[in-house]
Amino acid sequence: MGKECLLFFSLIVLLSSCHPEKTQPAPESVFQEPGFFIVNEGPFQSGTGTIDFFHEADDSLISSIFQLKNHFPLGNIVQSVFSIDGRYMYIVVNNANKIEVVNQQDFASLNTIEHIPYPRYILTDAGKLYVSAWDNSVKVFALEDSVHLSLKKEIPAGTGPEKMWIENHTLWVLNQGGFDIDSTVSIMDTGEDVLVKNLSVYPKPTGIVSDYKGRIWIMCSGRGWNGIPQEDDSEAHLLGIDAVSYEVEVDLAFPDKHLHPVNLTVNRQGNILYYIYQECVMSQDVDADSLQMKCCWKSSHGLYGLGAYKNDILVSDPVDYNQRGRVYRISESGEIVDSLHCGIIPGNFFSSHKN
Repeated sequence: MGKECLLFFSLIVLLSSCHPEKTQPAPESVFQEPGFFIVNEGPFQSGTGTIDFFHEADDSLISSIFQLKNHFPLGNIVQSVFSIDGRYMYIVVNNANKIEVVNQQDFASLNTIEHIPYPRYILTDAGKLYVSAWDNSVKVFALEDSVHLSLKKEIPAGTGPEKMWIENHTLWVLNQGGFDIDSTVSIMDTGEDVLVKNLSVYPKPTGIVSDYKGRIWIMCSGRGWNGIPQEDDSEAHLLGIDAVSYEVEVDLAFPDKHLHPVNLTVNRQGNILYYIYQECVMSQDVDADSLQMKCCWKSSHGLYGLGAYKNDILVSDPVDYNQRGRVYRISESGEIVDSLHCGIIPGNFFSSHKN
């Protein structure tokens, strides 16, 4: 009887975690309503990436929204997205060397910006669009016309610039190393669009956010790869940096040089950091004076992408990198709020409205 009750309870939990999946074009304006986009990279060097949208109002997942609307694939690999005021969305397609511009109201394609060498991430500031690219530069596009972008300038960065952060009109660019390993952060002035400083940090910076004090936090994953220990591996460090002086105020070292935390996000109060470490979503109080390594939620599979939505954490499981993955929405108390069956290799997230 006990086993039957347990089986019944498990079935109820499984059914409650399912969401209706829509495979028809969505009504206009739905992508401007509360929810979040899931960026699915797609199979490496083959096939196409996709974008899904979780619509909070009716608790549904709308899959492959670009293809549904436009009837052609995005391409390989879909790296990230960024939206301006909920009107236009920019989709970075890495291996295809392009950015797709869509109308966020209905996701109709408006333009394709081509010939950008391996673009990675996008931010905007001061009426300009900033794109990190693997020709070791940040591309600056004028936004007088948000659809037909014009290249204004290229600012030199380190090797393999990736994620970026803007704080007080200063652009912080993580140089992760591309096909190698870098250990610098390029700091740029978005007023003059010039390089201010190449800040030396620890190897492989993979995540950046700011806290409630305006202090910059950077996750440096360390030299090496999880699951492939090598003699020259190095330990990871979580750094808290003054946004004005660029001085390192906090330097928290991880205990094992063969285990490498990745990614970084922050709650909307700006006082708790989250990162992925040993198949756990870990948390860190920004005011703590030591590395806490508190596991908020543990997965039985590998974890890949990390983000935040309202008061919750978003984390992805790519399964085997060939079949459709999973995205879990986790509360701050570590409970699963949602489990979503998404596209292949879910890697990044973007909220459709400000948290």
